[in-house]
Amino acid sequence: MRAGYLVAPGEIEVREVPTPIPGRGSVLVRVRAALTDGTDLKAFRRGHPQMPMPTRFGHEFSGDIVEVGEGVNEFAVGDAIMAVHSAPCGSCFWCEEQQEELCVRIMETKILGA
Repeated sequence: MRAGYLVAPGEIEVREVPTPIPGRGSVLVRVRAALTDGTDLKAFRRGHPQMPMPTRFGHEFSGDIVEVGEGVNEFAVGDAIMAVHSAPCGSCFWCEEQQEELCVRIMETKILGA
């Protein structure tokens, strides 16, 4: 498959990479649409502390599920999905207080590469 990599500020490469195999609790998505937002623009122009280079580029996307990993029951092959690059942990102080937008671990689960 092809993936866009931000290799340095102002420099993107398209690379051939192995198609991932979804692990337990994961799905594989064929990306149909990907967006460029302000974070992407800032990273492209000057880098980003959460995106060490080289890194897969992009983080907002939609597509179709093409494979599901073991233990996935909520989604099936062929489902149309949209995704964001991170999610609250559900167990820190802020998540337990139902203020997930303040989650201290939200960036630990980030997914880059749309």
